[in-house]
Amino acid sequence: MTEKLSSRDKRRHPLRDLFLTAGVVGVAVVAAVTLLNRNPPGQEPGFSPVAGIAIIIGGLIGYAALTLVYMKRTDEHDMNANLWGLSYGYLFFAGAAPVWWMLNHSGLAGPVDFWALYIISALVSAGAWSWLRFR
Repeated sequence: MTEKLSSRDKRRHPLRDLFLTAGVVGVAVVAAVTLLNRNPPGQEPGFSPVAGIAIIIGGLIGYAALTLVYMKRTDEHDMNANLWGLSYGYLFFAGAAPVWWMLNHSGLAGPVDFWALYIISALVSAGAWSWLRFR
């Protein structure tokens, strides 16, 4: 007697729905904060410092919980791809930030944009992880 595996059991990564949901919620929150922020730089903040601290604490707790769940549930191949992907992203950030800063102080580039470096580093990490995971 063999049991038929449901489509849920056939998935390679059992936490896919959880991570996708967390990602969609994160993108929605960032989009809402960006679109609803009507305060130009130098004006009153959009929310109170207490709300900001509460959001930060909630985000850090959620991030730590998702990281622990991921580490417990993932296989060795995915873990290796994840760690190398994170290393590539960090190394890109650690190399690009001082280069951009030096170019800025030499008058060859505009001011360093932290968010641009962060997004590009995240894309480097995701690309390296995807390549190592699915090749």
